Amino acid sequence: MYDFQDSDGMLVASLFFVTLVLTCAILFINIIVAVLFDNYEDHDEESRKEELLELEEKALSLGVPQDICDIIIKNDIILGKLLLKSI
Repeated sequence: MYDFQDSDGMLVASLFFVTLVLTCAILFINIIVAVLFDNYEDHDEESRKEELLELEEKALSLGVPQDICDIIIKNDIILGKLLLKSI
């Protein structure tokens, strides 16, 4: 910093380093938020898989054939979630 200050003046050096620190802080905050969103998305996907498994187990315990179970549970849930997101 002192070399930069000696070559261009105290005001320019101070503004440059303050700007550098703020830019790096915003960048790190952006990275932290991205990691948090990624972890949230992974957790949400796991809970969806658990719900599908529970529905399949209930359908099998009721004696619903596997083909019908696949059509009703997997296709309707996927289509239903897509329709809800579009609304």
